[in-house]
Amino acid sequence: MNRIGWLAATCFVASQVAAQGVLVSPYDYGLEWLRRQEIAEGRVWDQVHVSQGVADRRHLAEAAQATQPADSVQRANRRFVLVDNYEWTDTAWARSRQPMLGYFYRYKPALFAHYSSDFFIQVNPVLSFDVGKETADSSLLFLNVRGVDVRGWVARKVGFFLQLTENQLFAPQYVREWTARYDALPYHGYYKEFKEQGVDFLDANGHISLTAAKFIGIQFGHGKQVLGNGFRSLALSDFSNDFLFLRLQTQVWKISYQNLFLDLTANFLRGADRLLEPKYGAVHHLSVNVTPFANVGVWESVVFHRNYGYELHYLNPVIFYRSIEQGLGSPDNTLLGMDYRVNPLREVQWYGQVVIDDFNFQYSKGKNGYWGNKYGLQQGLRWVNALGIAGLDLQGEWNHIRPYMYSHADSLTTYTHYNAALAHPLGANVKEWVVQARYQPLAALRLSATWLLAQQGVDTSGSNWGSDIFFATTMFNVMQEFGNRTGQGVPYRLQILSLQASYMVKHNLFIDASLTWRQAWQTVPEHQDTTWIYRLGIRLNYSAGGWWF
Repeated sequence: MNRIGWLAATCFVASQVAAQGVLVSPYDYGLEWLRRQEIAEGRVWDQVHVSQGVADRRHLAEAAQATQPADSVQRANRRFVLVDNYEWTDTAWARSRQPMLGYFYRYKPALFAHYSSDFFIQVNPVLSFDVGKETADSSLLFLNVRGVDVRGWVARKVGFFLQLTENQLFAPQYVREWTARYDALPYHGYYKEFKEQGVDFLDANGHISLTAAKFIGIQFGHGKQVLGNGFRSLALSDFSNDFLFLRLQTQVWKISYQNLFLDLTANFLRGADRLLEPKYGAVHHLSVNVTPFANVGVWESVVFHRNYGYELHYLNPVIFYRSIEQGLGSPDNTLLGMDYRVNPLREVQWYGQVVIDDFNFQYSKGKNGYWGNKYGLQQGLRWVNALGIAGLDLQGEWNHIRPYMYSHADSLTTYTHYNAALAHPLGANVKEWVVQARYQPLAALRLSATWLLAQQGVDTSGSNWGSDIFFATTMFNVMQEFGNRTGQGVPYRLQILSLQASYMVKHNLFIDASLTWRQAWQTVPEHQDTTWIYRLGIRLNYSAGGWWF
């Protein structure tokens, strides 16, 4: 089924819909705050299953209305979320006392908005401007974002969202080196050269949203999807470019079942404009609140390539992908996984992920380190209001990804999109520790400190130790069949220490400052790159990101 077919199928369902909100992005502050609040209250939400990475604004508003924050700062955060989603709460929350010129900012979150029982639309500017320097290079660091953000609904039945931005970026040296190596911009994708060391790129993401039945929501659009509960995701992250998606979510009782059908781009060499080779993906994720304080999710995914378009067998929303793959006789790349989060005590959460790319019990029995046993593990702890200090949150996370994880015998079906990883930015054959502290002493002020340490075994020319997920890997081109261990190959170590401060001047208007130290060390060829990065900026209706690799 081609892209036009997807759109036609989606629009066909639109004639029988009920109330539906658009999705918030994985970076949305309301979703982030809701994650924190369920830890503080020692429960998991039935309205929003946060492990599925995005949320319907209507469900987000319903969950926020059901919270009972304990202190004034968190009550202010709750009010922010309710105001930000006023079309699903009460518009009185968001009304401005003094609209600009009597016409603009009649609602606090919106430059322009029209609200009635039949039609809602909100239009906002998107702006971000920051400057900085780094010690590794004398060039000026710079980000300039200008754009527009539009969301709304028609008769509370069909929702729509669009964000369009034009961007110029002078990134740190290591980001420029990654871009030159992989012919793509991390977290974005396509770019054009801008002056000597900058890039210019256009970002456009958006979707339509509707409900096929009382408990079944549909979103069709272009953007990002994320799975997991941690700082990293070993299943599906935001590191690669936006992609075309069709999302079905069935949410009833304590269950949320999500289907994603993805249109991806295969690995390519940068050159003249041409039609890039497509590939496709499908993901099933079942999330269940097994107790009032524990959630378990199981999922499977497949990445595949067909010359004739989308494989219709994978459109079945309840099938087991491995059985389909075997029935077709196809060598597609399937993954299985599990994620969980448990709040054993109020204000403490234990979370994690298990991902299996391949595992052969019979063949590796009695032997260690079989190359084909490919899996990833994540363990993490969060502690909110740590040490009895209101607003102080601590998090620790460990990630372990075996060699050859995410790679495949066919380079067209590796677990990648637009020359970037669909999961962990470093690929495979890596061990990583992340420690983060966040502190919000005032409703407007957010402080954070993050330390990241990663140890990886990388490949050299002519060797395949299992870190390069783009490399077509079979048992005939690995370095050894048995005795493989995480970190084998050329040792590479990465450390990042970042201090960040953000102050909200008005609703969704922030002033940001950050100081980052990054050190990368490798033995062959022997070198060490160390840099300090200083940045200062202002942003409006724009989510700040980071270069965490």
